[in-house]
Amino acid sequence: WLRDGGDPLISDTTDLNTLPGFPTTPTTPGGSQSLEIIKYTVFVGSLKAGAMEELSFYLRASTLGLRAVCCQLRYIVEVEGELCPSVSFQVLQLEVVPPFTFTSALRNKELHETKQVVADDYFLVVPEVCCISPHPIVLSGSRIECRAPVV
Repeated sequence: WLRDGGDPLISDTTDLNTLPGFPTTPTTPGGSQSLEIIKYTVFVGSLKAGAMEELSFYLRASTLGLRAVCCQLRYIVEVEGELCPSVSFQVLQLEVVPPFTFTSALRNKELHETKQVVADDYFLVVPEVCCISPHPIVLSGSRIECRAPVV
């Protein structure tokens, strides 16, 4: 389950699921209901000694910041014919970072970088998008909006 790590809107901004891509957008599970009540349960079954079982959880966040995912495993171990129930609990903390950086620079007629533009002189705006995600990003469009001159 997701744990509120100081983000009061975590149920609106983060989706935790056992299926990839479902749902496609974060939703509010139960409105003001506590997130600890909304839990994903996956049954592993029995494991033989030395065996391993892998489970996948998918997290999608629409805002940046720290997310905490609580994982709890309840199990029973048989020791000398006696059943011993136990619980293992782990909190995974994940930092959500932007998938790209966006910067821009101004260049004068000689294509040297500048910090100011002189009136009635031409200049070039050079935007730069750098993908820092391990997954490709599709740029679906871009535009520049110019304001009317201030007189």
